[in-house]
This record gives sequence, structure tokens and C-alpha cells, in this order.
Amino acid sequence: MSRTPAPSVWRRLTRGFTPAILIPVVLAFLSFVYTALDYSRKERLGSVRAEVANLYGPLAALTDTSEQLWRAVGRNSRPKTEEDLNDDKKLTTWRNFLSKVVLPFSDKIQDTLLNGGQIIHCEEVAKELHQFFSFAAFIKLATVTWESEGKDKDRTMIGNGIDHDHAYPRTLSTLLAANRDELKARERKLDNPIIGLFYFPNLDPPCSDLNSAAAKVATQEGR
Repeated sequence: MSRTPAPSVWRRLTRGFTPAILIPVVLAFLSFVYTALDYSRKERLGSVRAEVANLYGPLAALTDTSEQLWRAVGRNSRPKTEEDLNDDKKLTTWRNFLSKVVLPFSDKIQDTLLNGGQIIHCEEVAKELHQFFSFAAFIKLATVTWESEGKDKDRTMIGNGIDHDHAYPRTLSTLLAANRDELKARERKLDNPIIGLFYFPNLDPPCSDLNSAAAKVATQEGR
């Protein structure tokens, strides 16, 4: 009958085998955890990048350019009085600005929004975009009635360059730019292979505070 090894011999054997078994198991487990976390990080990074590239980035650029053109050209060419309506050159410049500049930009903005495949998470931005759709529709209706109305009745001569109830949303580009910049900051964190593993941004909570600050800036700038 074989004898059981002495306790000291058994301890020596287990001490020899345990590290050789545990180390590969632990390493394999850590590798699995890292792979899972990194996969999740890349998914979040892809989602944020898509919002920047397909939605907030293009929209912020288009609306900012449109508003700069309005301040540079539209504001000065808009007819404000009967005398302006009788100025053929000024009226032609105004109507060309709306039909050749504003409308193409508006169409591009709408196409970007509808075809970007992204969801607007911020209620404030959604409201501004709804107002923008109203503005764009009014401009289109106004331009198609010019021939029948003649220059004695220009439906786009009042309000903020446009009829007051259909005015361009003053804080739109500022809100879009603020959200774009916030998303870019999140993108940088997620792009870090270490920090990004434990960074789980939520798009909803920052919107109200972020957009409130942006709206104040736009108001101070007199947009």
C-alpha cells in the first residue's frame, strides 16, 4: 500500500503548480475583460463620432455660415420702408439673397438633418430646428409668390428679416456649436485607450445647462 506524501512534500508540490496554473488563468481573464471594455469603448466612440460627423458638425458649420452671410449681406439689403421697395436694385439684391443664398443653405441644412441618421437628444435644439423648418417653409412660400405680388407687397420685409412668426431661430448655430464642442470633448476622452474604458457619457443631462449658456451668449451678441 502506497503512503500519502508527507505534508511538507505536498505543500511544496502545490506551491510549485499553483502559480503555473493561476497566472495564465488570471491573464486570460484580464485579457477578456479588457477586450470587452475596449469593444464597448469603441462602440461609444463610433456613436459620438457619427453625431459629430453626420449631424452637429455639418449643421453647426452650415448655420454659422448662413448667419454670417445674413449679418454681412441680408441685414443691409432687407427692405424696411416703402422707399426701399421702390429701389429696384436693393429689392433685387434682397430677393436674390433669399432665393440664391438662403434657400440653398436651408435645403442643405434640412437634407443634413433628415439624412444624417442621427437622433437629436437635446430638447432645446429640437425646438430651434422646428422653428427653422417653419422659417425655411415660409421663405419658399414667399419666393414663389413674388411674381404675382409684385414689389409693392414683399412678404419677407418685416420681423427678423422674415415674418415675425416664422423668424429664423436666433440661437440655432450657437446651440449646435455648443453641442458639437461638447461631443468633441467626449470623443477625445473616448479615443484614449485607457480613460475611455471607464468613460460612459450620457447625452441627455448636459443639454439644458449647455444650451442655456449658449443661448445667453447668442442673446448678448444680439443675434
